[in-house]
Amino acid sequence: MLDRIRKWISCRVHDRRLQNRLQFGSALALGVGLVISASIFFGLFDLARPLLISLLHSPDVAALNNSLVAENRLMQLLIIFLVALLAGATLPHVHWLSAIALTLLYLVMYISYAFRRFDEGILVQPLYPVLALFLTAAGTILYRYFFEERPRTFWEHLFRRQVAPEAVDQVLSTLQDGSLQLKGVRRLASVLYVDLREFSALAETLTAERTIQLLNGYVTRIVGAIFRYAGSVTMHSSDTIIAVWNLPLDQIDHARRAVCAALDIKHEIDELCKSLPKEEQIQIGIGIGTGKVTAGNVGTSAHAEYTILGETIAMTERIAMKPERGVYIDATTRDMIGDEFDTREVNPVRLRRRTDPILVWKVYSPDEFEEETTNEETREETTVYKPTGASGFDIPGNGSP
Repeated sequence: MLDRIRKWISCRVHDRRLQNRLQFGSALALGVGLVISASIFFGLFDLARPLLISLLHSPDVAALNNSLVAENRLMQLLIIFLVALLAGATLPHVHWLSAIALTLLYLVMYISYAFRRFDEGILVQPLYPVLALFLTAAGTILYRYFFEERPRTFWEHLFRRQVAPEAVDQVLSTLQDGSLQLKGVRRLASVLYVDLREFSALAETLTAERTIQLLNGYVTRIVGAIFRYAGSVTMHSSDTIIAVWNLPLDQIDHARRAVCAALDIKHEIDELCKSLPKEEQIQIGIGIGTGKVTAGNVGTSAHAEYTILGETIAMTERIAMKPERGVYIDATTRDMIGDEFDTREVNPVRLRRRTDPILVWKVYSPDEFEEETTNEETREETTVYKPTGASGFDIPGNGSP
């Protein structure tokens, strides 16, 4: 229990958002206190003593005017700073509606204090502390809106389209505490490329409504599988979907997640095709590559995307476009997943500007691997070797050496 409390306190102390709020609230409270203090010395916003008495208690202003003592000037300044600091230390940490409610509570508390002091024969100047309270409250509410709530809404709208719904809050928390760099970061990641180029040709034969309906069916299943394994969709066009793992959040098993998502995608598309007429079925190609990529926020304030760049994407695209449709991975991904999946090395591919070929492995689901093995055994058993003799047999003395 103590360790849990200690960890909670440590997290709060090192929380960047909390530090920023405390710094802003303290600076705002100090600034408001100094401004109000200067107003006292210059006599600005000063309510006349008879007006104060009539507002606080009785119409018998003359009698009370002789019996009441004004509160000490130093005490007034101390109360102003205390009120401003209380508001500056608490209001930045709550939602704006809660901040308004808390401000009203502080106001009621101060008015109660003013009446109690009035009953003791001491006249309290109410305007300055109330002004300090409302100025600090307004400043903290505006701070939360422009520097936290508004940016959070923007980033939430951005990432809600690219990461799984259950991961949005975690991404935003990572962004707000400074762990997520949107200006640019280079990191090892696993990239999944889904090639839907057959759909572009298919769309020419369909009506517009059916094309969009069918495309939504394919895309919904692909993106759903990516999100199930906590991937992030970084690009989505008519014939291409690119996803990445280990970005924006850290994922130690990013290669495994990518391969699981790829097999799930293939299964989902196969199931969808079973319910479609033959002329609306397509075969997709999936490539997975693991390597260094550059990631960051690209675009304008009106339209931005969390994007990845690098040669790994080009390599993954080349792997996905192999004529034999399936799930293919590069050597780095193969090393990271080990023997967890059934794989078989296939023909390598080449990239422009690279002399060495890229080694490629095909990944099979358990059912596919068993079927593939059975087919190979059948082919080996039924292989017929062509005889070299004229009569069909190599018989010594019949033209054979």
